[in-house]
Amino acid sequence: MGELIGDHQAALDPLLQWWHATPPSTDTARRLGRVLRAVDDAADSTGSDGEALRRLRWSLAQRRPDGTPVAVDPVALFVRHDDYALAAGEPLVAGGRVIARGAGTNDWRRYPPGFVDAAETAVSWTARALGARRQIEVEVVAHIAAPTTSGPLLVAEVGVDGVRASRVPLARRDDVWSGRGDLDLSAGETRPRIEIGVLLPGFDPGPGPEGGADRDAIRALVRRRLATAAQPIASNTAAYEGSSGPFLAEIAAATTDEDY
Repeated sequence: MGELIGDHQAALDPLLQWWHATPPSTDTARRLGRVLRAVDDAADSTGSDGEALRRLRWSLAQRRPDGTPVAVDPVALFVRHDDYALAAGEPLVAGGRVIARGAGTNDWRRYPPGFVDAAETAVSWTARALGARRQIEVEVVAHIAAPTTSGPLLVAEVGVDGVRASRVPLARRDDVWSGRGDLDLSAGETRPRIEIGVLLPGFDPGPGPEGGADRDAIRALVRRRLATAAQPIASNTAAYEGSSGPFLAEIAAATTDEDY
């Protein structure tokens, strides 16, 4: 528990800002207060300490003013631009002729949570001709919590024209998993159909069924919950009957039109 609190101390200040910017009489403010006090209690029980926790304790000990709060965008408080940025710097391979490139989805059942960003286009690849050689470069946007060990953990399974024939080891570099390997293409091939699958050897249960229907069902569920989270508490209680109500992340997401 102490390690978990330490890993998430960076989120305490944005939560406090949101709490102070929310009218005390609202359900959102009450939810935020309960979360912050629960964190404070857990920190006390584990002996955790740090600047963010000390600011939390001080804020909880003060009487909240009843004046008009300052407007704040809760989503903006938590957005970290490097969470979504592709790695900067030199390309994996300098020179060569680009044969094909693409971006696509990945099957999150083939690796544990917290390794790869959930964005639809987290996986990108480039196939190049280097003389007689054919090489593929793969980049996968890393989740912010992805391991930073030096050895390759994930691999990219490369399929060419419907045949999965090779695996490319991926190592984390800044905020991206990256790697390259030889590609089995004939010299005259100019429009290969390339598919990339990201997996963790030893964990991978194999490719799952076509996930389009699953993704659509998840999106529909998210839209319903966000629509309910955007409603006043008096009108959304019935929709969450039997549960604790919308999560703070849902309340924050319901305030923006951005598609995360």
